[in-house]
Formats: sequence, structure tokens, C-alpha cells
Amino acid sequence: MRFDILSLFPEALEPYIRSSILKRAGDKGIFEWALHDIRKHAVDEYGHVDDTLYGGGTGMLMLAEPLYRSWQDAVAAGGERAKSRRRTIYLSPKGRTFTQDIAREYADCDQLILICGHYEGVDQRLIDEIVDEELSIGDY
Repeated sequence: MRFDILSLFPEALEPYIRSSILKRAGDKGIFEWALHDIRKHAVDEYGHVDDTLYGGGTGMLMLAEPLYRSWQDAVAAGGERAKSRRRTIYLSPKGRTFTQDIAREYADCDQLILICGHYEGVDQRLIDEIVDEELSIGDY
């Protein structure tokens, strides 16, 4: 199985993936992974990947364009073989809570693309277009 993780902070995730049981599983070829820096696809030279909420309000929203381009990179990295057994998951507190049963559901996938949200959330158009499911990592 291949895991592609889209994040604004891939450097924070890499040490965790390169240690402990995840490292051993990767070394044994049980899974492969790649981190995708969303800022690589920023909309301007300043690295903007967010904007104010449409209609006002506090906080910022992650823009669809940088996320979509990062997702395209992940899809390309997964190749054609993963096409029919690929799932895109947006990690969100609004999603159903991740459980062992859900992990079993995904065991048959060839590729899981995980979108790590930030700010107040992600542009809903992106969720509607590419996300298969929203998952929460716990009840917080």
C-alpha cells in the first residue's frame, strides 16, 4: 500500500514516519510513503496557500488550487495501478472517527491520499471534487 500525505508541514511528519514501527514496515516493503508539501504549489511567490473566508468571519481557509495540484502529484505518483483502488481522505474533525474497522475497510486499497487540513478548513469545492471521505483521528 502507498500512503501520500499532503501537508503544509511535511518536515514535522518525516521524523515520525522514519522511526519506530513505521520505519520497519517501510524497510520490509509492507508500505511506501511520500510527503507532499502543499506550499510547493502556492498561488504566488510569497507562498500563499490560504485566503480569508468568503462572506467574512475569522480565520483563514486553505485554497483549493494548491491542494488540488498537490493531489495531482500524489495521484501521478500512485500510477495507473492504483487508479481503481485509490482513496482520498481529508482529515477533519467533522468526519467519522477513525477506528480499527475503518482501517480494515482501507486494507484493500493500493493508495491512500491523506489531506492534512489547517486553518479553519479547506475550500469546500475541493472536498466535493476529490475527497472520498472525511475522517477524524479522534473525539477531541
